[in-house]
Amino acid sequence: MKPEQTLASCNRTHLPQYPGLEKAIDNLQDRFVSIGNFSHITPEEVSVILADLAGFPLGRHILLSGGSNGMWTDYLISPQEYLTGKSLIDLDLSVIERFFLFNSPTVLAQRELHKKLQRIAQGYMIDGKVFASIPCGLMRDLLSLNYAGKNNISLVGIDIDQEAIDRSKELASKMKVDRVTYVQADAWNLQYRNAFDFICSIGLNMYEKDKSKVIELYRNLFNALRPGGVLFTGVLTWPPYLNIDKSDWDINSIPKYDLHLEMVIHRDILNIKWFNFRTLSEAKEDFRKAGFTNIQIEQDSKCIFPAVIATK
Repeated sequence: MKPEQTLASCNRTHLPQYPGLEKAIDNLQDRFVSIGNFSHITPEEVSVILADLAGFPLGRHILLSGGSNGMWTDYLISPQEYLTGKSLIDLDLSVIERFFLFNSPTVLAQRELHKKLQRIAQGYMIDGKVFASIPCGLMRDLLSLNYAGKNNISLVGIDIDQEAIDRSKELASKMKVDRVTYVQADAWNLQYRNAFDFICSIGLNMYEKDKSKVIELYRNLFNALRPGGVLFTGVLTWPPYLNIDKSDWDINSIPKYDLHLEMVIHRDILNIKWFNFRTLSEAKEDFRKAGFTNIQIEQDSKCIFPAVIATK
């Protein structure tokens, strides 16, 4: 099944910035021209990339919203679940969609992060434990864990987007996981105290510009954990094309074309809504301010999206 058949209408987590696709393309083209930096890409090339983005559902969502929501994130993290039955040669994918799925350094790093989440969460799975995903999105990472021989394991999916919850319910039913409770709620207004043994929270922190709001989010998650509970999250580090001095990226391990196209799409064309880049030392300080004292950071292969495992 093609992703547009299941995901094309899911655009509520990140509300549209523009009233329509044509307006979005015009504004983004005008923004690029106003910047006036044509040393590495021409306006004509920008037009080609914008047209490519407008040609597939994920690209249209990103053009309108400046980011990805829970449903489109599931597509990026688990494309094999949507692009089944065809070889790469036969897939009906444009150049930019192929880049997002198979070459984007940030997407590949996020994919590593989710695999690490599954490994870490599986290791904490003990009888009677309560796991939460905030925001849950489709929650494929927790739903696909191995529960064989485990008793009284509970999952709680919390998301502000009811459509994401509905999609996750469908996926849970498909995967025959019946241990999930869903709650529609804002992560910045959680009503839970000492409720969970393990919380995974990926995605919210990198879209929040106000650092104090990010720390407030971490503090809410800290309060929701039981003593000894674990928070698993990720921190998006500074890209070299935005701040070379603060960047932790291992640029020597990233193909130059992939890094160039990532820069062009995210910085020059889309002005993507990722605000909360942090160095590793800054990230540790954020978690300390939220109340955590035991903070571990596990780096990914390109030093782009490290995992943070913080214990209450």
